Amino acid sequence: MPVKIAEILVEILNDRLGISNNAKAAKALGVQASNLSSYRNLVDPGKTATKRMIIRLAKAIAKQDSLNTMQLLDNIVREKFKKNSSREVASVLGIAKNSRDTYKSTNSAKEVTVKKAIIRAMEKYEEQMIASSLKPLCEYHKITLDKTSKGFSIRQSNSNKSFRTKVENRNGIYIYFDSRCRAFYVGKAQKTELFTEIENRTKKKITVRASKVGPKSLLQGEVLSFISAYEVTPPSLIPKLEAILIRVFKNDLTNHKVESL
Repeated sequence: MPVKIAEILVEILNDRLGISNNAKAAKALGVQASNLSSYRNLVDPGKTATKRMIIRLAKAIAKQDSLNTMQLLDNIVREKFKKNSSREVASVLGIAKNSRDTYKSTNSAKEVTVKKAIIRAMEKYEEQMIASSLKPLCEYHKITLDKTSKGFSIRQSNSNKSFRTKVENRNGIYIYFDSRCRAFYVGKAQKTELFTEIENRTKKKITVRASKVGPKSLLQGEVLSFISAYEVTPPSLIPKLEAILIRVFKNDLTNHKVESL
């Protein structure tokens, strides 16, 4: 999923300078408050606005930390990209290692060089975010359940223990499949962790199509045979991915609520 540039800049302002108010953030980034509100909903607010905001952000943080701009970029790259060597940092910024070393020690980098380095780092960060946004935890895992007085619980077998280890304490989306491996429900775990959400959902009722007797009400655990689960980061992407999957499987799913895109 594309990263919203202005939203990242506001997050950095909050992390580094403690500025969370939209009006104060807009002033720090050199734009109108109403424009910043619009930019935060866009993937790309345009090259001119993006460059202006990035340069203003870099200068504000550099002033706060008493660093020159290249020192600041060096620190951000090491923190956000987990890069340790000078050569790796220079590669992310798109400049030669010797040039990076000179800029950092003498603060002699021209503004155009700084702009290019910042844009390059932002592009690399976006690539990194996209690459790590969706992680398969398990696919078509054969799930076994135990009937309880309140519905179902996931059986404590070795296979299910492995499944639990993979999905607990993670947020994301999951898909329920019946015995024919047909998807019948797509769910999300945004505020709760995946294992808890998956187990609780087995106790919920659904209406399934039964050709001979018509629609039939069952607990989801009575239909569930296989499950796939995916970790999604950041959590704000979870509702969007769930909404897309529900639309893709629309004719087969028992979901009643469809999130907006």
